[in-house]
Amino acid sequence: MGYTAPVLAFIANLDLSEIALIVVGAIIVFGKDLPKVVMRGMQQFVKIRRAATQMWRDAGLEQELQQVRKELDATGLPSPRQLLSDSRAAVEAPVQTWRKSLEKELTDVVPVEKPTLKRPEPVEAPTETLAAASPEAPASGAPEPKPEKPPEAEEPA
Repeated sequence: MGYTAPVLAFIANLDLSEIALIVVGAIIVFGKDLPKVVMRGMQQFVKIRRAATQMWRDAGLEQELQQVRKELDATGLPSPRQLLSDSRAAVEAPVQTWRKSLEKELTDVVPVEKPTLKRPEPVEAPTETLAAASPEAPASGAPEPKPEKPPEAEEPA
């Protein structure tokens, strides 16, 4: 198996809006020369990638890595992924057994209902708030109308 270099891994972390912003910025900066700039950039990227791969091979790291893999395979030890998978299974089995026995014991004492998600009931706004928001209500800067006074009793003359 040969060396595979990650290609622009940072792009996976970019959102669509961020990519669009980069493209718009490139169009603004480079204008009609953008296709030429992109082609030159891709050519440089390919050259750098080839040089890195060649240095990897020249340094002998690929052969050394293959030799270490062969030695690990020869030992008969399971791979780290296999060890992780086995340990996860070893932990999950007792947990599942414990969970089932605990549910059985609790069901014997109190019936357990599985929770269901319900939408909350809509809450009605207080009538005072509705009255304040109604169009008949005076504007905040306008004076409030004074209540009419009840007719006063005539005083004896």
